[in-house]
Amino acid sequence: STEQQGKAWPSPRTWDYASRILAAVWQAGGTIEDAAIGIAGAVGQGPAMEFLAWAKEADLPDPEAVLADPDKFQLPERGDRSYAILAAISAAVASNPTLPRWRAAWRVLGRAADQGGADVAASAARSLAQARRAEWSAPQEAAKFVPVLKQAGLLGG
Repeated sequence: STEQQGKAWPSPRTWDYASRILAAVWQAGGTIEDAAIGIAGAVGQGPAMEFLAWAKEADLPDPEAVLADPDKFQLPERGDRSYAILAAISAAVASNPTLPRWRAAWRVLGRAADQGGADVAASAARSLAQARRAEWSAPQEAAKFVPVLKQAGLLGG
């Protein structure tokens, strides 16, 4: 209906917006509850409430703690948790992009790929690639995502 056209709804793009909102709130020292209104504005009230309930139960690591020590990262067994933490890490870097943070995030994604999570980490890899500054050279870990990004149509043939 025409009324529905202007309302927030969950899509990969709006979930990306929601993850960026959450990263910005965390960067400012806020909590996930502080980001609730922004998340609901991006994906809609129902999906946002489900996400907030899930996040409280997920017990995910702090993205900044993972970036501080990327070599200790262990991919969670559950795909939803893996996707959430990798999205949070790439969103945190996108909200405050520095070369050391960007490289640390690629180390995390490389470890995820080595642990069988290249498909789950592909979206985060794409976000990191978009956050790259022209003077930053591609890290070796990025090569691990070329096949899955090509298969998804995100890289040329």
